[in-house]
Amino acid sequence: MSRRFAEGRRAVPRLLVRALPLLVPFGVVAGVLVWQSLQRQTPTIFSDELEMTQISRGIAEHGRPERRGVAYEFTTLVPWLTAPFWWIGSVATAYDAIKAFQAVVMSAAIFPAYGIARHVVPRPWAIVAATLTVTVPALAYAPTLKEEAFAYTASAVALYLVIRAAASPSAASIGLAVGGTILAAATKTQLVVLFPVLAAGLAVAAWRSEAARRRRRGWSRWEWTAAGLVGAIVAVLAYVVAALGSTEIEVATTDLPGEMWRYGTWAVGGWAIGVGIAPAIALLASLARPRAAFASSGVAAFAAVSAAAIVCVVLYAAVKAATLSTIGFSLIVERNVIFLTPLAMVGLASLLAHRDARWSAIVLATAVCVLLVDRTPVEVRNPYFESHGVAIQAWANTELRWSAEKIRTVRWILAVGAGAVLLAIVLLRRLPRLALPLAATLAAAVAAWGIVGELHADRGERDFTRMFAGGLPDPRTWVDRAAGDGDVTVLGQEMGQLRQDIWLTEFWNRRIRNVWSVDGTAPNPGPTLTPDLAKTDGTLSVNARTPYALVLPGVDLAGDEVATLRDWRLVRLRDGVLRLRSSRTGIGEGAWTGPTAAFNRFEPATVPTIAVLTLSRSAFCADVPLPSEVTVRIGTLAIGSDKQPAIGTVTRTVALRVTPCSTVPVELPAPAGPWRIEIESDTFVPAEIDKSLTDTRPLGVQASLATRPA
Repeated sequence: MSRRFAEGRRAVPRLLVRALPLLVPFGVVAGVLVWQSLQRQTPTIFSDELEMTQISRGIAEHGRPERRGVAYEFTTLVPWLTAPFWWIGSVATAYDAIKAFQAVVMSAAIFPAYGIARHVVPRPWAIVAATLTVTVPALAYAPTLKEEAFAYTASAVALYLVIRAAASPSAASIGLAVGGTILAAATKTQLVVLFPVLAAGLAVAAWRSEAARRRRRGWSRWEWTAAGLVGAIVAVLAYVVAALGSTEIEVATTDLPGEMWRYGTWAVGGWAIGVGIAPAIALLASLARPRAAFASSGVAAFAAVSAAAIVCVVLYAAVKAATLSTIGFSLIVERNVIFLTPLAMVGLASLLAHRDARWSAIVLATAVCVLLVDRTPVEVRNPYFESHGVAIQAWANTELRWSAEKIRTVRWILAVGAGAVLLAIVLLRRLPRLALPLAATLAAAVAAWGIVGELHADRGERDFTRMFAGGLPDPRTWVDRAAGDGDVTVLGQEMGQLRQDIWLTEFWNRRIRNVWSVDGTAPNPGPTLTPDLAKTDGTLSVNARTPYALVLPGVDLAGDEVATLRDWRLVRLRDGVLRLRSSRTGIGEGAWTGPTAAFNRFEPATVPTIAVLTLSRSAFCADVPLPSEVTVRIGTLAIGSDKQPAIGTVTRTVALRVTPCSTVPVELPAPAGPWRIEIESDTFVPAEIDKSLTDTRPLGVQASLATRPA
């Protein structure tokens, strides 16, 4: 026993030494990503990051998924994995811990990538492939509170287990492959596409089995034809099942084939640019190696799984992007293609190590990639969240001052050049003194390309978070500090224009439980509510069941003021009762109304009162005729048929004109009890009048209200 223990102790250092070539790049990449993650000062991808946070906090606090305190369905495993970090008292510390954890998890993709590579290349080249897998722009997703960091590694694990099962089928390996695929799909719903990949891998294993080979030896031409027909029927049935289970697939494949081609091409083109183009060419070329290479079960399994993964992943991205195009989004959805990266890096390592790819396959693969790269738009915005792969184009634009046309030309040349270098490496396979240095140089160039892209993508995201953080209060947790252990209900109007601030406040202040509005504009994610007006004294129909309310501009709520931030007020409620003193609706940024707006006063004045309404277009002085008719009504406040404030009896109506540059005051005697003013105005769209403006809102007039004794 003691001898075995001693042998085990001696084996540990040997294993560590053997693992160092992987542990060192893993440690370096993880360290860099952790550092980068700590520079991200606040979430920016709304409302996705907030929803993930809501669900994760619900699990941490109550052991179940929740959004704003209301039970929610299972989404993915990710909020369960990050939930324990929300037990940390400080929001900032918990946020940093989650980002650092995700950075380490995403860096760990190096290990399954190495496992995939060992099925097709020697150990040194497997280390190269694994390292290249974690030196790509996609790693800039690591700090984002979404699924990508976990899904990148989970998909690599699943692909490794599927290839392993296809190469060496057994009950254990198949069981692990099935489990790995389920785990990946539970990490990100898109990864259900790995189930057809699993089926393809197991089909190859069955096809290559000795029993299947014996059965095929005596097949006639008709039997081979029948087998082909069966395969085609299975493919059609798979499509039918997918279409029946997904409206998006059915609609996209039947009504949007052109959009699928366009946006699918963009997605793969953006990914190919991000990984350095050469790996994409090599992946395609590796599917058509000489027949002798496929005698290896590992090579055959890798080729089958890669082919199936390419089809399934790209099809998903094309369907998603085509569907989004129908609601006005034109995106390069490379984010949904990054899961091919480990396969591409292994394909590159295979070509560089064996140098036995068919020259015709390289030429064809190069032509495909040239087409993909050429069709992909030259996107130079940074950050561009859906495709960090194009960040290197933004780098060329900002650092090298290249125009979009020059970038398009250079990337076309690079695609052709990458194919030419790969072809040269294959043609020089009998001259290793030339081929090996060329192969090593290409691998180093791919790594450098990916690192530059990742660093610039991270820089863009980091600058974006600084812009968001610059508008945050100090401290960011001001609501939590003032409310202590008490929960908070947010109440406002015209909240669409404030949704970014509301989302940030909700993220940094975990005591916020409800987000409600008086006009139906409360933003998602999570449940929202527009309480009815129960009484004309301003009492709302729903009890907040929170001791505090955060009141936004346009709403005045009865209660004791506890804290303020600019024009946001935290008030202490009496038994959770929400009673409005005043409110307004239809008045947005800059005090501009739309076609209709209203002011409500719920507390009756103690003396006769004059309402002083100021209507203006002084902020828009265009020397053009504009529709300028405005109608103002004042009357008693009543509860309308929609259970919202309305005018009961009109006490006065005023018709007037408000022209550009003018300001018109209107004095109206206010009724004795609760009262309401309604404004109807002709509108104009600034961007249609002055092409240099970007405001596309239909604007009426700028409106403000004051009162004075009669």
